[in-house]
Amino acid sequence: MFFSKKECKFNTYLWIIGTVFTLFSIVFFIYVRSEKEIDEQNEIRLKSHELSDELRISSDNLTRMARSYVINGNSKYKKKYLEILEIREGKVPSRGRYGNISLELVNETDGLSVRSDKAEAFLERLKQTGFTMDEIAKLTEAKTQSDALAVIEREAMAIKESDLSSEVQHKKAAEIVFNDKYDEIKASVMKPIMEAHQMMDERTNLAVKNAAKIATLMRIVLVLTGLFLFFVILRTYKVLLKINNELDASKKNAQETEQIKADFMANMSHEIRTPLNGIVGFVNLLSKTSLTTDQNKYVSIIQSSIDSLMVIVNDILDFSKITEGKKEIEYVDIMSVTEFEKAFIIFEPRAKDKQIDYRISLDTALNECITIDWFHVKQVMLNLINNALKFTPSKGKLTIQVDVVKNLPEVQRLRFSVRDTGIGIPSDKHDMIFSKFTQVDRSTTRKFGGTGLGLSISYALVEMMGGKLCVESEEGIGSYFYFEIDVDKCSKKSPVVNSLTETIKGNEVFTAPNLNVLVAEDQDVNQMLIDEYLKRYRIKADFANDGEDAVAMAQQKPYDLILMDINMPKMDGIEATGLIRLYDADILIVALTAHVLEGDYERFMEAGMNDYLVKPINVPALEAILRHAYEVKG
Repeated sequence: MFFSKKECKFNTYLWIIGTVFTLFSIVFFIYVRSEKEIDEQNEIRLKSHELSDELRISSDNLTRMARSYVINGNSKYKKKYLEILEIREGKVPSRGRYGNISLELVNETDGLSVRSDKAEAFLERLKQTGFTMDEIAKLTEAKTQSDALAVIEREAMAIKESDLSSEVQHKKAAEIVFNDKYDEIKASVMKPIMEAHQMMDERTNLAVKNAAKIATLMRIVLVLTGLFLFFVILRTYKVLLKINNELDASKKNAQETEQIKADFMANMSHEIRTPLNGIVGFVNLLSKTSLTTDQNKYVSIIQSSIDSLMVIVNDILDFSKITEGKKEIEYVDIMSVTEFEKAFIIFEPRAKDKQIDYRISLDTALNECITIDWFHVKQVMLNLINNALKFTPSKGKLTIQVDVVKNLPEVQRLRFSVRDTGIGIPSDKHDMIFSKFTQVDRSTTRKFGGTGLGLSISYALVEMMGGKLCVESEEGIGSYFYFEIDVDKCSKKSPVVNSLTETIKGNEVFTAPNLNVLVAEDQDVNQMLIDEYLKRYRIKADFANDGEDAVAMAQQKPYDLILMDINMPKMDGIEATGLIRLYDADILIVALTAHVLEGDYERFMEAGMNDYLVKPINVPALEAILRHAYEVKG
């Protein structure tokens, strides 16, 4: 798969966005982790300070309680002293900060307020708080000195409680807790605590500083990455905008190309059918004159050639409609047996000429009235029958069948089939025959002719109707083409007539000498042909060479019918019809056109026309329109 330069650039930008976004996410994660590290180190420092302060405060409180007891002998000091020792040794649960002890003594509170239900020795708590080994060593040293001091303090309190005279007790106990040696030991407790504090501060400050540096760096990277990401997204958006604009332009160009193609096909149809109209018309008129045997033969050859040419033209137009998706399903109610026989019987004379045993078999279970896309089903069947006649040699056999394969209360599934004893198709060619512009081999094209589009178009049409065109064939034996579609049952009545061209009555001779007809046609040959046709009905028509003349003449004389060509100089038939409708809404206006593409009929009806005749002109259809105009005139 190949990409344009802009598409490659767009894909590159998408890759860069993904990469930068991944980098942005990683940096953001590192930044958040650094901020968290700062918080964690500050938390460790706070807890470490609390624990080391607990050792310092507990030591100070022990000294204060011991000295207070030695001085006045009040037992409450000794009680508090012993309680502090039990907490430090983990014999009772840890309690509130020791700084509250003086307040508790004043308020006569019994015991420190409980902070935790867990009894844990001070040294054990040191190991769990996150101190380094050096810090633990310093605090352990302070604890050892504090314990040594506690021994001295307990000795002084024991002397206070001895049987010696009160004065002697006081003096002896005071000498123990109030001397230089005691103060030196007390100082040896505070010194390692302060050193541990300093070590903790240096360690946590360094960790916080490092984390802060990383966090600052990550902030800068985040800002730069975010700006770069914004820049790349902006560039990507611009590239995407250019791609979308190019796509819009390509879509517009494709639509314009499609319109050019549609216009070309319409013009092609018009340019081919317009001269064919003259050829077909005058050949038909010629065939109805007194001709010699040789002349009849030549006319027959011309008519056959024209028919072949029309098949090719119609195949190309149908192929164009199908590839453009402009073919639509058109369901109508028909009397099944009547319509099937009328459509299939037209090939009987041709089969007799080739001495082919031609048979039509219609299932007796067919519902009399069915709703079906009869136009396209008939087109497929006529193509299959035409092929079968073409490829079946003299003395062969051809059978057309319509069978009911499923009969439900409201729906029937019908199988349409054509079986022949023709040249057959090799088994390895079965699939390719439904491809566009394809025949079994080149010799077939040389011998039998054709565009190779018929079966491809038929296959597409059957698929549109919800079926599948299938083939069973053996070379030299014959072929069996068939397809199945579902049709709705309808009530027993004649189908609704939607077009004036379906109102032909019987075979009686029809004339309308008093019918006022205006023909708007710019081609001299077509004017001559239509004039000859209308003369057969004893109609003397007026002719306009373009749309402007048609509008002017319609204002000067009340016409019963206007046959309006579509492509004319100065003013086309659609514009002319619109102007005529401004002052006459009732006059019958019928398009006389070579335009047969999908949507043309709707376009003519929207312009205000009542119906249309396709070139080459079908004489029975023309007569139906004349009859209708005559009936309206009364």
